[in-house]
Amino acid sequence: MTLKNTMRRSWKYIGLLAISYWLLVIPAKPALALPDIKPTFPRLANYFLHWTISAQEAQELSKFDLVILDAEVQQRSRAELEMLRRLNPDNILLAYISASEVRRDVADIASIAPLRHALGASIPENWYLKDASGARRSFWPGTWIVNVTGPWVDHLVAFVNTKILATGLWDGVFYDNAWDDIVHFARGVPDVNHDGVPEDAAAARRAWQNGLRDLYRKTAQYAPDKFVFENDGPMYAPEVHGVLLESFPRKGFSRHIEELKRVRREGKSPAVVIVNGNTFNTGKRDDYKAMRFGFGSTLLHDAFYSFDFGDQDHGQTWFYDEYGVFLGEPVAKPRTRSGVATIWQRDFEQGIVFVNTADTP
Repeated sequence: MTLKNTMRRSWKYIGLLAISYWLLVIPAKPALALPDIKPTFPRLANYFLHWTISAQEAQELSKFDLVILDAEVQQRSRAELEMLRRLNPDNILLAYISASEVRRDVADIASIAPLRHALGASIPENWYLKDASGARRSFWPGTWIVNVTGPWVDHLVAFVNTKILATGLWDGVFYDNAWDDIVHFARGVPDVNHDGVPEDAAAARRAWQNGLRDLYRKTAQYAPDKFVFENDGPMYAPEVHGVLLESFPRKGFSRHIEELKRVRREGKSPAVVIVNGNTFNTGKRDDYKAMRFGFGSTLLHDAFYSFDFGDQDHGQTWFYDEYGVFLGEPVAKPRTRSGVATIWQRDFEQGIVFVNTADTP
């Protein structure tokens, strides 16, 4: 073998060694990660479902740590949405959309609700939820229910990801209507498989629940760097990153707290809970007793808190003096005061929270 051939082979091996070396030291591409959750308290949320926001509202909403906005805001108030992001880059922004309801007037609202129009116009007749006689089912006035046990799930997942999350404006999606009992909400047993035969009620409930689980799971798989939240359905916690418990304490203090704990225990990390207190549609924003009871109860259990008008109009930017208090991180678990089972206490780095759960002071 000549010296020239030997040198050529040597350089070949050196080149291979160099390539192998760089393959070893080049770091792997990091996995997509969810945005960080604020570690300190209080954690403030706002459930704001108007289809537009003004510049003034964007400024006020920037004071909150997590904001749920109707997805239409990206179409109707994009400049204000971008302003909100600039004012508070750490703010978690979730796009609201219904998991199973569409408006009956979708053909007439293209100019004021383009996303609802586009989604509603794309639904064929056999995707609606019907009873055995073929009549569409409805729960909320002015809407139809769409059947989540069929093609709707994949269609909605694709719509949310390509038309909403792909804009880069949102940190995740918030699905409304996490119903557990479709027989109740459809006001009768629906024909979920469209065979014209009345379903068994238990089978209809199971099929519906599995359909919603499929929706949440597929959304999270499609966009692993985005949050998936839902409204008032603790049973679906394992499939979502967060749950809003609406109208605290409508179900009673104990039940709400048990649901909160269940979400924290079973939910996908970071297992966020938003407790929504409100005036139950009275508009009494100065009901400080109700506001403080919900606020204190939330601080006992690592949740976010919102307080607004009620389920007929989630769309206020009310901000209370207590919201501005910095408590830092919790240094102890909640506990009852010695000898008083209804007085709860939790210690934080910069303060102490007391909550009286008794009916009387």
